Amino acid sequence: MVSGLISKRWCFMIYRDVFILVFTVPCLISIVFGYFSAKVSRQSTQFVLFGFGVFFFWAGLFLASDIGYRAWQATPDPPPEAFSDSGPIGALVFGWFPAILFCLVIRAMSKASRWLLRRSASDPDT
Repeated sequence: MVSGLISKRWCFMIYRDVFILVFTVPCLISIVFGYFSAKVSRQSTQFVLFGFGVFFFWAGLFLASDIGYRAWQATPDPPPEAFSDSGPIGALVFGWFPAILFCLVIRAMSKASRWLLRRSASDPDT
């Protein structure tokens, strides 16, 4: 009983590790695009950079989920949960929502930090 539980946990750790490995680069790229979308002054350029950030996050979420499930299924004696491939489909269909939220948070943090830096530079009391 315990060895089966350890085996299932080990197999899921494969999914988690592959997911993190694959998702890290698109997430960092999305952060860069979200940050620079708040820095540029032209609104059309802001939308384009924001769109690229959303796309990279969304594609990274889908690819990381798909590759993670494939790695989990390739383990010796995978559990039945490894074959419920609803994760990649869910990321493909609904992944744009967390991508937009993530990029909006990065953009808001960038604008807030920029505002705070300007305020502290112009404040003569500090």
